[in-house]
This record gives sequence, C-alpha cells and structure tokens, in this order.
Amino acid sequence: MAGKIEADFTHGEVVSVNLKTANNVVLIPQPSDNPKDPLNWPVAKKIMILVIVSYTSFIGTAQQVANQSGIFAQATLYNRKPIELSYSISADVIGSVVGPLIWTAVARHIGRTSLMFWGTVVSFGCNIWSACMTKDDQYIAFVLSRWLAGLFASVSMTVGAGIILDIFFLHQRGKAFALYSVVTLFGALFAPVVSGFIVETTSWPVQFWWCVGGLGFACVLILFFMEDTTYDRSNSDEGAEPLKQSYVANRIDHLFPGNKVVTTTGKTSPWSVFIVAICPPILIAGMGLILTFSWVVGVNITLADFLQTPVELGGYGFTAQQNAEFTFAQWVSFLTAELYGFLLSDRAALWICRRHGGIWKPEYRLFPTILAPAIALPVGLIIFGVTLKYHLHYMVLALGLYLATFADMAIVPVLTNYLAECFTGYVVETYTCLWIFRLVLGVALPFFMTEWLARTGPAWTFGIMAIMSCVGGGLFLLLAWKGHEIREYSFKRHVFKRFIHTEEGVQVVRASLQGPQP
Repeated sequence: MAGKIEADFTHGEVVSVNLKTANNVVLIPQPSDNPKDPLNWPVAKKIMILVIVSYTSFIGTAQQVANQSGIFAQATLYNRKPIELSYSISADVIGSVVGPLIWTAVARHIGRTSLMFWGTVVSFGCNIWSACMTKDDQYIAFVLSRWLAGLFASVSMTVGAGIILDIFFLHQRGKAFALYSVVTLFGALFAPVVSGFIVETTSWPVQFWWCVGGLGFACVLILFFMEDTTYDRSNSDEGAEPLKQSYVANRIDHLFPGNKVVTTTGKTSPWSVFIVAICPPILIAGMGLILTFSWVVGVNITLADFLQTPVELGGYGFTAQQNAEFTFAQWVSFLTAELYGFLLSDRAALWICRRHGGIWKPEYRLFPTILAPAIALPVGLIIFGVTLKYHLHYMVLALGLYLATFADMAIVPVLTNYLAECFTGYVVETYTCLWIFRLVLGVALPFFMTEWLARTGPAWTFGIMAIMSCVGGGLFLLLAWKGHEIREYSFKRHVFKRFIHTEEGVQVVRASLQGPQP
C-alpha cells in the first residue's frame, strides 16, 4: 500500500521531506510526479514489458542451440564430421558475445525498443536462412547464418537489465532479475529437448522453423506492446518529448531510428563497456562467473555422448529421444531456480537490511542468497563425474545434472542484480560485461573438452571443475564480505570514478516502519 513518510534516505540522515512508500518500504528510486516516469506506470504494464523482454531473450538463447541434436543428420548432408557441425553452435554463441559490444552503444542512440525490434527481425530472417541450407555445398553459408542469427538475437540480452532497472523499484528488482535471467538461460535447455524430439520424428530443418515462429511472435509482441523505458531523473519535468496520441504514430516513434522517445541520460562513449569490464567489482565477479557458469557447458557437451554411447562401450544406450527426455531434469532445475530467486532474492536482502537499521548496501543482494547455489555447483559436478566413472544408475547422473544446472541458473540473477545496483548509470554496459564473462570459456570449451576427458577421465575432469567452481564461489563471497571496500578503492581511481554509482546509504526501511525483527 503506497504512502509517505517524513524522512530522507541520503546516507541515513533524516530530514523533513516526503518520501513515497509501499508496503512499509521506501520506494528507491523515488518516483517523480511526471506520468511519463516509467516508475509510475501501472504494475500490469511493467509486468507485460518484463514478460516481453524475458520471452525475447528466451527465444534468442534457444535459437543458439536449436540444432544441437541434429548435427549428425547435418554432418551426413554436408559430408562433414559432427564436430564441424558443432562449430555452427559455437558461431552463434560467438555472435552473441560480439553483439552486445555493438548494441550497448547503439541502444543509447536509437532506443532500446527500436533496437530490440529490428534485431529480432534480422535474427528471424537468419533462422529462415539456416532452415533453407539443405544442399550439400552450403555448410559455410549455414555457419555464417548461425553467426549472424546470434549477433542480432543478442540485442534483447543486451538491453534487458537496463529495462528492469528503469521500471522496477529496489525492493522489486530481485524477483524481476530472477524471472528475466532464469527464463533467458532456460532457452538453452528448452531448445535441445525440442531438437531431440524433432530429429527423431522429422527432418532437421524443422529445428529452425519452430525458432522462426518463436522469433516472429516476439516481433509481434514488440511491435504492438513494447515501449521505451529510458527516463532522465535529473530533469524529470521534461524527460523525453511527449509521444504522439495516435497509436500508429506512437509505434513509428518507438520502432524507427531517429525517434523522439530516447532520453539522453549522460555522457556515453563506445569505450565505456571496456572500462566497466576492468573495474575491480566487475572483474572479480566476471572471474567468478568464468570459474562457475562455464562448467555446465562441459556437462552438456558430454551428456549426449555418454547417454547415447552403447552400454557395452561404457555408455547408457539412450536414443536421441530418451536423451531429450533425460534433460527434463534440467527443466526441474529451471523451476527450482525460478522459485528460489522469486522467494528469496528480495526477501533475504530486505531482511539483512532491516537487521542493519534499514540502511541499504548492494552487498545484501549476495549473502546469503548466493550461498546455496555456490555449494550446490561443486557437489553436482562431483556427483556427475563420479557417476560417469563408475557407471552408476542414470538417476544419480540426473541428480548431479539437476544440482549443477540449478546452481548456474540461481547464481546469474543474484550477481546481475548486485552489479546493476553498483553501476546504476551503466547497467547495459555492466550486463554486457557479465554476459561476455559468462560465455567466454563456454565458447572455448567445446574445442578441448573431448581431449581433456580422454586424458584425465570423467572423475578427474569434473572434479577439477568442482575445485575451480569453489574458487569462483569464494570470489562471490569475497564481494559479499568486502564489496564496499572494493568499490571505495575503485572510486578513488579517476578512470572508474564516473562509472560507480550505487544506492548505498539510502534508508529503505525506517525504524518506525520496520515492525518486529524477523
């Protein structure tokens, strides 16, 4: 329930000003009285925009691995080795790594909605291109189509975090980031299952045709319902220019470059993303992501080989369809991670905040929320490796897969939320850096994973991954423990000073509003 209190949240100092509240929590940032302020939009409109962005990111991620189960059929068509067809997936992922470096700067000039729409349209076309590459001399063209599809599909993954920060208050962002990040990651789990059923029942191009339909639906949603969320809080009386009243004119304003809805929110530079990337908090978090998130890629790379290898050769003798059914264990991971983030992300942070007098610190986002997935990841990797070595029952393998996948999905939204609130003026750049850190080892892993397994065996391979993931989890706990000092150190360096802007010190809950301590 909205209301007002007499207090000031600036570094915990109380002065007599009216602050807007909701459910006994001070609204951070404070919304203006301007109806154009996205923070003042109806909740239903905010949720609609979050769903559109999350779905577009989901289908963009799904199309990256759409042909994961069809590489053997395509290898036969193109007269190539299966490993060479797996490079098409790597090409798409590489495109999604390069893309955010381009779109970060472009979004500030042409608008996020316009960029999302046209990027999705081009990715839609590239997936049609991929589905039509059915001749034996079209391997190179097929790989090129996958690279371009990944490049343009990465638009929604680039701008999504900025949109969330634009329209949600501090006490709502945990749930919003949980939905957006976990749904985005789920795309990489959903597509291989669909692919497995497709190659068992029909021709491989259908793997791309369903993505064409999904991307087309995303284009329709953006075309009719998406709105730009940028807003200049330093000049809230003006903001962006008023939108035209006509619905068609409004859509033209939003979707065509050179529109009037984009608000300039400060100095920009094409080099900003690179400077943000080497800022100590981002660098520490990024190294942690490299040492944690990438290993589930290794799990997914080896899973099909071990499951579909005949029993007499040490595998489990699964068909492609049984392999697809087995990966439903990862769908359960998705549901668990979504529920975990939705229930805990905001509640845990506000609980810690109340115990410290209601004064906010970004580090409250990390601990204890990140602790469970940081423990679950090495445990899951060890179970997975030991099961493969001793050929234990496939349900034990499913347990390891479930724990490792849950951990990866639960870590990303927590870390994204934390760093977005450390760099509130450069959220898109921050998320771009995290996206690249998350994928960099995952892109390289397919090129050496098979040889690594052959040299050391599954127990040692996944055991080493588990040890490295413990180091990555330690880096996250370091940020939870010393994040404030690390940011203060960075702030003293001139090159980073203008990038670090947090909501630390704001009083999210006043003593009179806190009620009984949990």
